[in-house]
Amino acid sequence: MDALRKTDIDKAIVTVVKKHTHQGDVDIILYGINNLSDLEQRILGYVSVCDISDNALLEKIFHLIQIWGGNSGRYFYLKKQNKFQQNQFSTYAKEYKVLVDACLKLQGPIPCPNDCKNLAAFVRKNAKIPNLGVSFISKHIRFWTFRNLKQNALPIYDSIMAKNYCNKTKTPNFKDLGQYYEKMINDPCRIKLGLGLMDYERMLFNYYTRP
Repeated sequence: MDALRKTDIDKAIVTVVKKHTHQGDVDIILYGINNLSDLEQRILGYVSVCDISDNALLEKIFHLIQIWGGNSGRYFYLKKQNKFQQNQFSTYAKEYKVLVDACLKLQGPIPCPNDCKNLAAFVRKNAKIPNLGVSFISKHIRFWTFRNLKQNALPIYDSIMAKNYCNKTKTPNFKDLGQYYEKMINDPCRIKLGLGLMDYERMLFNYYTRP
């Protein structure tokens, strides 16, 4: 996250998460965090030690990634058809564990493109969480694949990357996620620069959003 221009944590998403979960828990896990870089390191620390059977820690990680992802992450909690209220992480725990388990099966130092395409297809079919679109799903994938892949963790696929890197005219779609991973892995410019997938995606994102 060193390359992110905006380092402040969005207050709106924090307020929404507090309202729809346990405010005290959110305050505790955000204690001592001053910016997005701090938050990223907190999440990666949790991810590195998390046992997939630990629902309490999985829930913490889920909400922290939503906060890290920015203001648009609040829509997950606000849409009327979403049943995600206090004490209801269990509603989506099964699907989230499926996603996490699939991410942890990827091996490095850089993943095979076909394995990444299979992961994207598998998550699309088996780990759908209502009101969590591909952009935020890819953020969760990014953190969980970091555990084994480090700087080659799978990159975020949002509207900026879909439009500018993949030349898509529509919003990012699950069906394009596997192709995006493959393109990033095989990108000759990335390979020439010797950059990991995470750093390359951040470099491109900052380039596409420059003033």
